[in-house]
Amino acid sequence: MRRLSLVIFACLGGCGDGDEPGAVHVSWRTGALSCSEAGVHRVRAELFGYGDKAAAAQLEAPCDRRALDLGDVDAGSYTLWLKGIDSAGCWTHEARQDVRVAEGGTRQIDDLALLRRRRTVDLRWPFTNELDCTGNGVEEMSVTVDVGDEYTLDEIFDCEGLHRAIEGVPAGTMRVTFTALDARGEPMARGEATFGPEVFARDPCPDTVVEARIPLEFCANPGCL
Repeated sequence: MRRLSLVIFACLGGCGDGDEPGAVHVSWRTGALSCSEAGVHRVRAELFGYGDKAAAAQLEAPCDRRALDLGDVDAGSYTLWLKGIDSAGCWTHEARQDVRVAEGGTRQIDDLALLRRRRTVDLRWPFTNELDCTGNGVEEMSVTVDVGDEYTLDEIFDCEGLHRAIEGVPAGTMRVTFTALDARGEPMARGEATFGPEVFARDPCPDTVVEARIPLEFCANPGCL
């Protein structure tokens, strides 16, 4: 009886595997395109804990392998970040998903869509008379940016410097409309333009900015009616 009690005590102290790490299996796709057609050479998978700046786990694989396994992951909640990298080493595509890793288990994530990385767009609105905001009596600018059903921005801001950068714009057909407003908030000039998805594919490395120029023409009628 004494011997049995000792065995039970030993198992309670060390036979469990509560600290056993887990794993994440992830597969991806590049839409209807192959990896080479999408320009994605390899894919990097990174797991980040909440508020962490360093990845808890990371691994790279050729894009056309379409899957990889992140092992030896402590149990917990993470953000999985896939980064598609082209042959020049530029990060061009991405996908993110929150995941929960269980002790000793494998979290399987299938068919994450690698999409074009969101970019910073520098909106510029030169006046056709080549004067600046003050010279034209313009106080504020109203801008609308639409990228399909994925992104919409409606904003009014001071007319300064004839340009404004907006972040986090997804790749796609982008329509931009500008309206120049006077001190009473009345429209004075307008301009609009549509930019195809190809503008997001130029200079895809992380520190580059997409530039969108929309010349403004003064309205023939007060209030641009």
